[in-house]
Amino acid sequence: MFLLVLFAIPRKSPLIVVEAETELLSYVVMRPELAAIPFNNVRLRGGKLENCTGLAASGDLFTGIVQPTAGVQVWYRFVDGNPLIELRAGNRKTDDTGHLQFENGTRCAIQSRLVIRLANTTNSDSVNARPLPIAGPARLGTELSAPLINESSRRMSGLLLSGSLRILGRASDPSAADALYPAIDEEIVIPAGSRLSSFTDNGQELQEPSSWYGIATIGDGSYSVAATTESDFLRLYRPGQSQDAESFRTSLFAQVFNDPSLATMSLALVVLSIVFQTLLAWLGLPSRIENGPSRKAPAVDTGTADTGVQSTLFAPGHPAVRDPSDTPLTEDRTSRSDGEIPGKQKD
Repeated sequence: MFLLVLFAIPRKSPLIVVEAETELLSYVVMRPELAAIPFNNVRLRGGKLENCTGLAASGDLFTGIVQPTAGVQVWYRFVDGNPLIELRAGNRKTDDTGHLQFENGTRCAIQSRLVIRLANTTNSDSVNARPLPIAGPARLGTELSAPLINESSRRMSGLLLSGSLRILGRASDPSAADALYPAIDEEIVIPAGSRLSSFTDNGQELQEPSSWYGIATIGDGSYSVAATTESDFLRLYRPGQSQDAESFRTSLFAQVFNDPSLATMSLALVVLSIVFQTLLAWLGLPSRIENGPSRKAPAVDTGTADTGVQSTLFAPGHPAVRDPSDTPLTEDRTSRSDGEIPGKQKD
């Protein structure tokens, strides 16, 4: 009964806390208002901004906010030791990837691919050193694979250098819907050189990819990522060229033993079960006393075993059994002549 109740309780997706150092991060914008990035005197490449009067007046240096559109892919990576931000249309049917908003309020539409290269991020007071937003399904790093001959002179970039996961469960008790608890006591280490992703390589998602929300702080050659996501299908692609992936999930029994709300419910179910059984036993006791113990007639032992063979020793018609009507009547052992009266002596 207890297990049936546990299976009947709807399970909620755990909250996964991701902390990592990576040279590459990308995500698909789900909340554009959180994906806006402010810049100060950065150079822009691409985006079909030839007709942007505000950019031409500033000498191709942009100061303002880059606002991506929902569904656009945002990439954070390093090129020659410098951080680079890229906007791509991705699977969108249009080339509209967002717009530039200048300090004076003017706007310019961004078409197709836009590249933003940063050069002065060492100053912590600079707006360019501001943490970059993460607001959508994301992927970290790329798998370490076999090197190519034409790229053997350069180090492979875009690696996930280190990382860890912490899985927090959500309380099953409706009265404590916002309560979190550690579903797993230990942190899960992400292997260096692997890829952590909300997507599958074949594009056949079992469910809608879960969004990540957090920041990516620009560091010395890598991004420090701190983000959270609610997901049952966060995938880890280990180093190598295999497309197999592992998922991070929590079992039902881990939820039972770690969820404090389920511990209270379990204790309540045990107490109710004991009370219910005691009540049933108490209600059935008077009827047993009134009726008394049931007695059965003892079985008669016929002395024959049930061997499946019918005994014919004392069956009717057997020579050992004689009908009384066949027995001759004799009054005395002495012989008498005809006409003598029994019991009278002869003169």
